[in-house]
Amino acid sequence: MINRFTHTAFISILLIISNFLFVTNILAQFTIKENFHGNTVGNNIILGGTPTAFLTSNNPDPANDGWLRLTNSTGNQKGFAYINTSFPTTLGVLIDFEYKIWRTSTSGNTGADGIGIYFFDASAAFSLGGYGGSLGYAPNTEASSSTGLAGGYLGIGLDEFGNFSNPTEGRVGGPGVKCNSVTLRGATTSNAATTNPYLTHNQLQTNASSNTNSIDYNTATATRPTDAQFYRRVKITIVPTGTVSTPQYLVTVVWRLTPTGPDTQILSYTTTTPPPTNLKVGFAASTGGSSNYHEIRNVIVTTPGGVRVDNNVDKSNAKVGDQITYTINAYNQTNTGLSNLILSDSIKNGIGKIVNLCSSGDFTINSITFNNNGNAGNTASGFTNGVPVTTGFTNPFNANLSMAANSISTFTIVGTINNLPAGGTLKNAVGINSALTGITDEDLTNNNFDVTTNVLNADFVINSSVDKSCADPTIGNTYSLLVSNNGTEPSVAGKTVKVTDNIPAGFTVTSASGSGWVVSHVGNNYTFTRSDVLASMSSYPAISIAVVPPAAGSSWVNTATVAYAGVEASTNNNSSSVTLYAKLGAPTVNSPVNYCLGSTAVALTAAGSNLLWYNSIGGIGSATPPIPSTTTVGSTTYYVSQSNGSCESNLSTIIVKVNLASFSTTNVSLCPSDLPYSWN
Repeated sequence: MINRFTHTAFISILLIISNFLFVTNILAQFTIKENFHGNTVGNNIILGGTPTAFLTSNNPDPANDGWLRLTNSTGNQKGFAYINTSFPTTLGVLIDFEYKIWRTSTSGNTGADGIGIYFFDASAAFSLGGYGGSLGYAPNTEASSSTGLAGGYLGIGLDEFGNFSNPTEGRVGGPGVKCNSVTLRGATTSNAATTNPYLTHNQLQTNASSNTNSIDYNTATATRPTDAQFYRRVKITIVPTGTVSTPQYLVTVVWRLTPTGPDTQILSYTTTTPPPTNLKVGFAASTGGSSNYHEIRNVIVTTPGGVRVDNNVDKSNAKVGDQITYTINAYNQTNTGLSNLILSDSIKNGIGKIVNLCSSGDFTINSITFNNNGNAGNTASGFTNGVPVTTGFTNPFNANLSMAANSISTFTIVGTINNLPAGGTLKNAVGINSALTGITDEDLTNNNFDVTTNVLNADFVINSSVDKSCADPTIGNTYSLLVSNNGTEPSVAGKTVKVTDNIPAGFTVTSASGSGWVVSHVGNNYTFTRSDVLASMSSYPAISIAVVPPAAGSSWVNTATVAYAGVEASTNNNSSSVTLYAKLGAPTVNSPVNYCLGSTAVALTAAGSNLLWYNSIGGIGSATPPIPSTTTVGSTTYYVSQSNGSCESNLSTIIVKVNLASFSTTNVSLCPSDLPYSWN
């Protein structure tokens, strides 16, 4: 993490990493990541159920800080999700995810039923098993399905109520109801007597109302329990351990009860049933007479061998001034100790640029702490286990790791958001490179990981206006600038709001002011600043700029911009323009209008009769209607004039039209080349 390498060594590492990138496609296996934080899922995620499983981002959770909710905490719910992407099983499978199971009332409600994690043959047409205590995997002849999950290979139940191990409702085998258990069931067959058989279980505790080692959170709460109250992260692996002649597959389930706590094994089982060549994975949850919210997020599906990294951030949404914590885990999943395992970490803004770590930059690292997770063989260059480092950071920063076999090393990075970063997000990206360790890492797709924090902020907009639409070189004009916060968050005290207005050349500024604004200028380039808090959906006192425009010209455009904490607002609302039109006096325009008569003369009367109307386009001046001057057969000229007030824009178009209904069609017609006639 802290850069301790010599220049030569670092260049060598960069070359190795470059070569490593070229061979990624050769050695790559698979990694599937889906965090379920946002408003949409990938097109390979299939959601369903009654009601359908749904994302909680924006409702009821903040945007981009949600979960995938499989059920609400009401009776007889059932929801599912599966990843419609297959993965090979030759190297084994690892699935890693977080979950919350909780409820708003515990009065007469012991919580039910549970979450089922299922692996199934990728070639099978998807068809879920039974709900209720069968958790979408095994049959449920009484409630929903007489068959198990189509192509099912393995079903793991996180069973708060305990019926997944109960040999009732069509389920085959099991010791009966075992609340707070992790339970395994086997493959789906076409025989109701053998399908999805009970394999094993581990009852973590027997008290349905206790929170100690419980599958669900058993304290009534109006909102989802915090990670400090209830945290569960589960990792399930299926690893081939036997020989060609005696195939065996070790199924292991571990969980973590705090975000930075140790992984504890809660189930281990060896099966001789080989998995299909390719699998898919999914989740299901159900409720019955008792109920819970069942939610998951931060799902990773990958291979369990070699080395890999993952990353987590404690805040998906944060504000300027907030402290955030990144937890980076490096895994040596091999059976040998490793040295020279290179870890590199970078923090970028929303447009992909490395952020400045200084106190005036977007982000400051307060500390980085290395944790060997109880394994003395795990070390990192520049770090002592458990002792925070508080100085000397670079971005990107690097560490040289030594790791014992089958171990985890953890870095905890604590930092503060100083300003709104470009793009409105911070991304922490970590990568690991095993090229110097001497091993061949067969899956490189899990060697990189990134997490993103959306930086919530005040949303500043600016609106400009001018007192008159025509430039007035005699009296002058006054621009008004109104800065508003249209965001959901107030601005942060001490963070500067800056308005810039470059008054057009030729204008003389006679005054510039605004209550609470600090005004400065260089020539006609004016700046207005302040740093007091502006509440959501509120405006600062308006800025007023009085100017005297030049005496002549066509038009002028003035544009003002607003920036907050050093970053301009989004391009659709950071600036506002007003245009002053030049005063052109009161011109008189001779506009000929011709008509064609037959052999009989027709008398033309005043405007409003034969000449029914005129129309002006553009400007706000007035025009005098044309008056007929003769009844002579042939052409006649009308005179149309425009007059402007003291400060009005000119008329851009005058159209004179003849009322054909006033004439006998046998005696008169319009000359097609002349009418309607427009002057520009």
